[in-house]
Amino acid sequence: MNYSPGYGRLKALGAYVSAHGVVLGAASAGLLSFALYVSTMARGITWRNLGADGGDLLTAAFTWGIPHPSGYPTYLLGLRGFSGLIPFGDEALIGNLFSVTLGGLSVAFIFLATHRLIGLAGSMRYLSAHAKWLSAFVAALAVGASRELWSQSTITEVYALNGLFVAVLLYGLITMYRDHELGRDRPLLRISLALLLGLGLGNHLTLAMLAFPLVVWSYTWENDRDSRMRLLRDWRVP
Repeated sequence: MNYSPGYGRLKALGAYVSAHGVVLGAASAGLLSFALYVSTMARGITWRNLGADGGDLLTAAFTWGIPHPSGYPTYLLGLRGFSGLIPFGDEALIGNLFSVTLGGLSVAFIFLATHRLIGLAGSMRYLSAHAKWLSAFVAALAVGASRELWSQSTITEVYALNGLFVAVLLYGLITMYRDHELGRDRPLLRISLALLLGLGLGNHLTLAMLAFPLVVWSYTWENDRDSRMRLLRDWRVP
């Protein structure tokens, strides 16, 4: 049976989507959230969404100054570097676009983390690949449209960057757990996560709340075949 060239291209497209579905899902979730944030972001400095620190942060970033404690050095350096990529708009618009971009990236990594976590859960092993993809996609969009992430991704504030650090650390932690279950040892990943956590603490100190489960999970993974501590082992992903 002869097929038209259009059918061949459609089949090739379908094969490409199947092979790169996870990456495309992350990109799609991130871009949809980015579009939502751009269309609803503030056009200048605002006090909405508890954004009273926007002027302080912008002034410090563009004058190499120091804002209120704890100083937020990671955020200030990131914002100043981002401003070099935007050839239009004033400082306030650039600061808001920085949060928009960080929010979209956060949603993309939330998709990746959720998809990988679903694949590790024993109760989800019988789900089809499409069901896992759709579940992760809906979960990522739900977080992206939540009041907390949406509100902070449309103004100049440090919390969109904090959300990105949390999403990337969770993805890395879940990946580290998967590698452990497969018998792989990737010390470079652990070092990278530790460095990322340090950079995140330079953005906002609330990220320290992730340090405890990170240490606990790492400890139990190394010792679950020798001495078991039930309180610590309960932190593991099911």
